[in-house]
Amino acid sequence: MEKRRKIAERKTSSTDPATGKKNTISLADCFMIALARLLSSPMNAAEVVTSDHREFDYVQASKICAVDFFR
Repeated sequence: MEKRRKIAERKTSSTDPATGKKNTISLADCFMIALARLLSSPMNAAEVVTSDHREFDYVQASKICAVDFFR
């Protein structure tokens, strides 16, 4: 189980090239990103609606998926 957690942490973290800081995204947030990408089509873009600016500012800036902040 510990090995899976390390792999998940490695896959969900990246370094922001602008600041050089490490960005991490929780597994639940990764699920939401994957679901939004799965449900999106060229005619209809699904988006993640969240208030987590710390996690999703990087996702929105990188255009990984559409993000809408409600706060």
